[in-house]
Amino acid sequence: MDEDEVIHSEPEQAQPWNPANGPQPVVFAWPPGARPALWVLIDDQWVYAPVRGRYKDVDGGTVLYLDVILPGEFSARHRAYRWPQPDRLRTAHGSPTIPTSCDGPYDGAEMPTGPHISRPPEASPGTVAER
Repeated sequence: MDEDEVIHSEPEQAQPWNPANGPQPVVFAWPPGARPALWVLIDDQWVYAPVRGRYKDVDGGTVLYLDVILPGEFSARHRAYRWPQPDRLRTAHGSPTIPTSCDGPYDGAEMPTGPHISRPPEASPGTVAER
């Protein structure tokens, strides 16, 4: 950790996959412009975060890849959070598009790439809307 790096109170993050975990997970992703989004509680603030993708972890739990702009920062960071975390993650909106996977399994610790979306639609962080 850099000496300038700020520690934030945020939801539980999933550990990156490694070969000791077993087979590589298959990641399902949404296209830019059709991504669902969550409200994420970070440092007691609800932050809007588009979902890039999801996969099933080794233990069978769901992991969601998000673009998150942490409080006090100006660019998005990638996070992999376990779902659900009712007091820390809420649905902002769903997607009309069904996510798809690549031909092969997900390889590496980086998330699928695409443009960052940092402006939430007009919605309340208390609203939980399913797809």
